[in-house]
Amino acid sequence: MADKDFETFFETVLEKIKEKRKEKGLTQGQLGELIEKPQSAVARFESGGVKDPGISMIFIICRALGISPGEVLDPVFAEYKAENSDEKTLGSDLTRLMKQIDQLPPAKRAKIQKSFSEILSLI
Repeated sequence: MADKDFETFFETVLEKIKEKRKEKGLTQGQLGELIEKPQSAVARFESGGVKDPGISMIFIICRALGISPGEVLDPVFAEYKAENSDEKTLGSDLTRLMKQIDQLPPAKRAKIQKSFSEILSLI
């Protein structure tokens, strides 16, 4: 995915998180308390002011909302797959992503590996 694709991905995921927060009847401030962040941080997440909140933050928010990360991620992946139906499989996207990660500087690779480890520990 290009940088713009990642931005669109996170915007869509955060939009779905906002919908789930409202379904649960929580204010931004209440969600902020649950994730130990100020209300202003939740507002920035939801408004797209944070271009890449990090997948671990998405998992933390989902846990606080009492929902599976799949509830917000699966629809976004389905939309991506539908929009990119000319791609062979999601596996080819992941392979391409892994190649891109391998080309990153060591510090960025380490940050991504740490995020993946955090995700796996939540599963």
